[in-house]
Amino acid sequence: MMTDKQMSDIGIVRLGDQIAVRAYCEKTNSGQENDCPPHRKSELLRRLKEKRNQLMSCREKGATPSTSNTSALARKSQRRVDVGWLNYDIDMKSYTQVRQRTGGGTRKMSVNVQATFRDLLEESKQLFFPDGVSNKGMVDEFEFTIRSFDHTELELDLTIGELLERTKVKLLHVYLTTISKVNEHGDITTPSVSSFTCV
Repeated sequence: MMTDKQMSDIGIVRLGDQIAVRAYCEKTNSGQENDCPPHRKSELLRRLKEKRNQLMSCREKGATPSTSNTSALARKSQRRVDVGWLNYDIDMKSYTQVRQRTGGGTRKMSVNVQATFRDLLEESKQLFFPDGVSNKGMVDEFEFTIRSFDHTELELDLTIGELLERTKVKLLHVYLTTISKVNEHGDITTPSVSSFTCV
């Protein structure tokens, strides 16, 4: 029986095709080849020859054969981004993570690498403020930013792909940060950068 590498060398690179060839060979060796209609055999052989010729022509040109479908290309343009929520606590004078039981938690999103953090900010607002409301208040009552895993504020025109290239991480973890526009005393709040705490 041929190994996976041997099958790949002759142009049978897809797992389903390899399984079909093995099943055909087993039937042939056990004397059951008459169960398979002749047109099926010829179709299978034609497809194998076609793939082998395609592989050989690609090797001659120095290119790699196209064995992936469009969904594989689409997956490369999509990346997973984990989004958490940090809300500024006026009493503690620091940002604290909003837990899942109170409407926060970490949300796992699949995002196009060409999307900007402005797009991610809007999508995150919809996740944590469905219909414009959360346990912390209405969406209009807050100022929003997006921060990286190290709590650095991100430029809204920066793309996901640019940050992935800059940080060299496989999985991005960012935070939607919120701060109430007005606190209980009517004062506008402006926290410092050092006001982040992990709880």
